[in-house]
Amino acid sequence: MKRINYLIIVGMFLILLNSCDKSTDSVTLETKSAAISLGAGYANEVYYRLSDGMITSVPRNNWDIGFSVSPREAAILTNGTSGVTLKVYPTTPGWNWSDPVDTAGYYNWPTLYNSDTTWTEGAFNMNATVHPNYGWGEYDMNTHNLTGIALYIIKTRAASFKKIWIMNKLSAQQKFTFRYSDLDGSNEETVSLDLSSSTKNFVYFSLDTKEEVDREPDNDKWDLLFTKWIDKSINYPVTGVLQNIDVTALESTDTDPKSKVFPSTGFLTSMSTIGSDWKVIDMQTFEYSIDGTRVFYVKDLNGVVYRLKFKTFEGSTTGNLSFDVTILK
Repeated sequence: MKRINYLIIVGMFLILLNSCDKSTDSVTLETKSAAISLGAGYANEVYYRLSDGMITSVPRNNWDIGFSVSPREAAILTNGTSGVTLKVYPTTPGWNWSDPVDTAGYYNWPTLYNSDTTWTEGAFNMNATVHPNYGWGEYDMNTHNLTGIALYIIKTRAASFKKIWIMNKLSAQQKFTFRYSDLDGSNEETVSLDLSSSTKNFVYFSLDTKEEVDREPDNDKWDLLFTKWIDKSINYPVTGVLQNIDVTALESTDTDPKSKVFPSTGFLTSMSTIGSDWKVIDMQTFEYSIDGTRVFYVKDLNGVVYRLKFKTFEGSTTGNLSFDVTILK
């Protein structure tokens, strides 16, 4: 009799357990549809927050160079998709800022582009060798500051050619100082940027207007950036999605919109994990189609996981696109 009661109790427990599992499986996932626009010719870029769909749209072409705010980083970006071109000037040992600049052979010099995988390497870092050389500057183990060692020729958004020297970075003070002028030395400017109070990832500067440009949201207010960048595998501009620092992502073929399963590992730190190839252009019609065989899982700054599935992309005529966002955890 005791054995019968035991089996009945165990059976009832299993029924309840199965009932709970079925209830969990029937939970309706929260999916939101989002539509954003980069504008005709992709004139804007859009910062997007997954948790609430907050959008920050800014002009893409209002800056030339951008400086990493982190006291531990030496990254300096260029606005390569808005016409900014950066090349290392071939200096000789003991060079001085006041030395004449000879641009013979300029068009054969390699162009430097920002990294397309990490925010910690900008175009100004792409001529780096090994530590303590970070391209534009050399790190001092005693002071933890960087001193500028390279001279560059930069073409601005307005197609004005300048010589530019990043003079130093005072790491503890989060302060960059740089000098630039016309190639003949005229119109010289020395600029010091104090980044110590900034809550951004980067502080931007326009060489043409000689002004600091406040353009991106606080670094904890966005997850994804819809923009253009140079794909270094082809040295050509592409349009798509980059991730914020510390936001990770992975690609998947689990396109079931009702599935709440997601990988526990495999999330990548590369900022272009989502990238640009989730769309395909028909070279006959010049219309885009979406690769429906894939979705992306994105883990935001708070560790919450979202499933991202693209729906439409209209191209440069409008810059409009749409996607679904599903919260999973």
